[in-house]
Amino acid sequence: MWPPEIEDDRRMCFFWKKKYPVACTPGGSVFSRYIEHTTPLITGSTEFIDHSMPDLDDLVCVGWPGMIGPRWRTSTPAWPRPRLGGWRRMMIQEVAMRVVRVPDVADLERAWRDVSGVLEPTPVVSSELGLLKLETFQPTGSFKVRGAIAALTPGEPTLTPGEPAVTASAGNHGLAMAYAASRLGAELTVVVSTRASAAKVAKLRSYPVRLVEHGDDYDQAEAHALSLPGRFVSPYNDPHVIAGQGTIGCELDTQVDGPLTVVAPIGGGGLGAGLTLWARQRGDVRVVGVEAAVSRAVASAVDAGKIVEVEVGETIADGLAGNLEPGCVTPEVLRHAELTSVTEAEIRAAMRWLFAEHGLVVEGAGACAVAAVLAGKVDISGRLVMVLSGRNITMPVYRDALA
Repeated sequence: MWPPEIEDDRRMCFFWKKKYPVACTPGGSVFSRYIEHTTPLITGSTEFIDHSMPDLDDLVCVGWPGMIGPRWRTSTPAWPRPRLGGWRRMMIQEVAMRVVRVPDVADLERAWRDVSGVLEPTPVVSSELGLLKLETFQPTGSFKVRGAIAALTPGEPTLTPGEPAVTASAGNHGLAMAYAASRLGAELTVVVSTRASAAKVAKLRSYPVRLVEHGDDYDQAEAHALSLPGRFVSPYNDPHVIAGQGTIGCELDTQVDGPLTVVAPIGGGGLGAGLTLWARQRGDVRVVGVEAAVSRAVASAVDAGKIVEVEVGETIADGLAGNLEPGCVTPEVLRHAELTSVTEAEIRAAMRWLFAEHGLVVEGAGACAVAAVLAGKVDISGRLVMVLSGRNITMPVYRDALA
């Protein structure tokens, strides 16, 4: 099947489909390795490809032993040819994305039972703009603890007895997972990069979790987390996490009469998707998701009908910055919401307003709902509820925002 010079060559050829790594030898042995990127190799179908076949989007041949020349990107059926005997066929192993199901009402009901059994409802306070839902009062300082509790509560369909959980985060999600694991007795591994904030790592070490430092950035830490045994819990692309975040809405059922316009920040979309799941059951609630203008991965995915990579800029709302995991389900849910965005100046103005008017310390991401309302970017019907999603911000950054 293979030319002799290929069949006997055990060196490896690397490809990227989109930007996710694929590694195979010419003989077909697949190595589950990560070549300077993120998602682990999950075995898909193996097939032969030649020049006559349709192109695969964004396939890049990064290297072939003995090959000299630049990288190739195929956007036409003209395939790059390894410089070995004129061989025109190559074997690739496609990356299969993590399969995540869309959460349903049963997930929300289960999450509400689990979350309400652990957490006290967060307050709703009045302001001249509308109502503020203070997730800043959560024990870890952000709404993320809701999704963590929903994901780590033992029993089907979340964790089976004795099954460990794994996540990657040195931020609000990591702290939330550590807190939930300590409350629920779950076995948890948290992977952070070697460059993670020392203060955040110190907070994680205060919990009874296994902390692993790996890689130079979040992508490398996440890739390592995905290779470890146990159930991986994404900060946003997980049905139980999404349902857990939706329990904010379940609390609002008992706190605020409708109809409502609920405004919340959008990063990976777990919070917005959870609120949308809840709102669709009520019928008198509009959900407005607010992204940082320099990082609009969810809106771009909704517009394109698929996950697309976007350019991500620097933002004080660092909890909202980044691209989406391939196969992420949040844009599918958020098709039923309204999306807008706010600038850096608008976010900082909202942080100052919350401090000056209410004495509230709110991080950049947590202030985005207020920022959108102050900037006149939300059409309001019924009572307005703005979710202040978190308070975790370093003093130097906060002082700079208030200046």
